Amino acid sequence: MKKATKLCALVLAVCMAAVMLTACGSTPASTASGASAGGEADGQVVVNLAKDLAPESMDPINAEDGFSMELIGATMSGLYTLDADDNLVPDLATECTMSEDGMTYTFKLREDAKWSNGDALTAHDFVFAWKRLADPAVAGAYAWMLDEVLSVKNAAEIATGELPVDELGVSAPDDYTFEVQLTRPVPYFEHAMVFTPFFPLNEKFVTEQGDSFALTVDGLLFSGPYKMTEWDVGGTRMVLEKNENYYNADSIKTDVINYQIIADTQQAVMSYENGDIDYVKLTGDLVNQYRNEEGFSTQIGGYIWNLTPNCENEYLSNVNLRRAISCAVDRDTLVNSILNDGSVVAQGYVLQDFAKGPDGKYFRETAPSYTFTDKEKAVEYWEQAKQELGTDTVTFTLMYEDSESASNVAAFVQSEIETTLPGVTVEMQSVPKKVRIENMQNFDFDLVLHRWGSDYDDPNALLSLYTSDRFANSNYGKWVNEEYDALMDAAQNELALQPEERWQALIDAEAILMDEMGMIPLYQNGEATLTRPGVTGMDYHFIGIEWIYRDLNKTSA
Repeated sequence: MKKATKLCALVLAVCMAAVMLTACGSTPASTASGASAGGEADGQVVVNLAKDLAPESMDPINAEDGFSMELIGATMSGLYTLDADDNLVPDLATECTMSEDGMTYTFKLREDAKWSNGDALTAHDFVFAWKRLADPAVAGAYAWMLDEVLSVKNAAEIATGELPVDELGVSAPDDYTFEVQLTRPVPYFEHAMVFTPFFPLNEKFVTEQGDSFALTVDGLLFSGPYKMTEWDVGGTRMVLEKNENYYNADSIKTDVINYQIIADTQQAVMSYENGDIDYVKLTGDLVNQYRNEEGFSTQIGGYIWNLTPNCENEYLSNVNLRRAISCAVDRDTLVNSILNDGSVVAQGYVLQDFAKGPDGKYFRETAPSYTFTDKEKAVEYWEQAKQELGTDTVTFTLMYEDSESASNVAAFVQSEIETTLPGVTVEMQSVPKKVRIENMQNFDFDLVLHRWGSDYDDPNALLSLYTSDRFANSNYGKWVNEEYDALMDAAQNELALQPEERWQALIDAEAILMDEMGMIPLYQNGEATLTRPGVTGMDYHFIGIEWIYRDLNKTSA
């Protein structure tokens, strides 16, 4: 196909390549290699971080939780990464050319990139990784994105077994050229490339590891600024060390990142006070306690926490009951008193300060801001629901993960619903995060509290999750609306090259979702944190990998 002279956004940022940023990781342990909690130990810069939950998977195509993605981002490289201002900058790619019809992308790759074992990193590693993602036999958690999000040629037919994996629309014309063919223009294609499922993998290593790939530290190979040297699988400790084979290793200032899993916030803060960790999240009363301390900060996060109702449940299938539940929860009290960590009331499903439209404004600046809490309206909806359901009493179970924050939110939601809607009983089900995910995937829940972040910088990353063809991978509540499906289909297809019309279709689609409460937004997460003075370069992002640590450094305060 004839190539246009138009270059992808990547090339516009090539001038920034000398200051390459990399992907994240964020969760510490006490100390590695005898290093102390100070800025340096034996000449090394050591940073110690705390997380409240362990990673679920180090396989790029199966990592669905934020911490796993951060660790993969810290130890692996993709075509692009993000700078501190969320701009796309080159990582493994040096040039990108898009065809005139928007359906072929050609990436030129760095020729000095290596794997941590010294092997050259080539375009064939991308081809292998993408085909592995597409392979139904591998059953990667994000395989659906190849077709439903990126529209890679033949991805749909491969998923159904109609075509072999080798027919996927990716190729390596030479060792340092990676080409992707699509079936339609995808406006956000480049932004999706910062997401971990699209990172390269070393075929020889993955094949040799077989079923052991990514299950232990010995089953991992790295291409990013750090390599994992310790992983207490199922335990509390991980250690990353600087990857000497990373192409830009000279720019990496931190030698060791220690991660410690500390579920209890009070204990984590004590570790911070003792000098054992350098960064900790605060919750509840601790926020006010440390608000005036040096190193305290708050920031809005990149996750929408919501209640997802099972729309096949005998009660929650009723739209007025769902509306009543939404109106019953006082979100102002939730974010200001229960959370008190910088979280903000959700104004819709699409995040605030996220995804700029054709006019250069964020989505929430042009879409309606929805007011969900209304106690009087909640009672009215409940009265309608009782008539439609033919009962004055309803009981359902609220499932939530067993973290401190989620438990506090779930308890508040239960109280709000039962107090505002007499006759409604909310039973509680606290489970580990992994079980919560499994139960959602198996549609084994009534109402579930969970979060979702965006994988790429476009409203489609969130809104497409609730189309009726997504039951198996995101629309766990099985909500269905034909008009919504039609609008999302138009945004993906005939409107793909009409920016203004496409944006309006996305705004209209969100309005339908918010009216029917196919999901019930509660709040956009915030983080109140303590960062030890002298620790810099912790770059936070809404998109894909949450924390990018390529500029991470620690100096004496």
